[in-house]
Amino acid sequence: MQQKAPIVAVCFVNRNDSPLYFKAFSGGAEESVRMQLACYASLDMADERANGVQIASASSSSSGDAPTRDPFLGLLMPVDEQKVFGYLTSTGVRILIVVRDVLLREDRVRDLFKGLHKLYADAISSPFAETDTRLSSPMFEEGVTRLCESADVLYRGPIPL
Repeated sequence: MQQKAPIVAVCFVNRNDSPLYFKAFSGGAEESVRMQLACYASLDMADERANGVQIASASSSSSGDAPTRDPFLGLLMPVDEQKVFGYLTSTGVRILIVVRDVLLREDRVRDLFKGLHKLYADAISSPFAETDTRLSSPMFEEGVTRLCESADVLYRGPIPL
């Protein structure tokens, strides 16, 4: 019997709440729309958690002058039998993942977000890339799919059926 992957959907949203990328990994069109709505509904919580806090960037001094915060926003909201987690980049892009409602290892969820953030940074590093437009690179799409489909390591225990 095929085991269900923990990642249901992934979404990248720019600072103006415009979608940059969305992919659902299971279900049909109706399920995809439900996951998009879950992601957009969780943006208010992401903004609330990140409000007034700067993310440390490479240009920040290490002397502690600027306020810093972990870009991992944690659990933003539960939706039916899923959970939405968030991550905020230093440029204001929110990365959201929707996972099945199971026990997860938080450190591995953080690592997944770091991998997704790296893919995003690589995708927009092209001098011809526009930072506030949809991400449509085949390499980006393949990288996101590979990361999210191999995310069974997110679980604390055995993968439930």
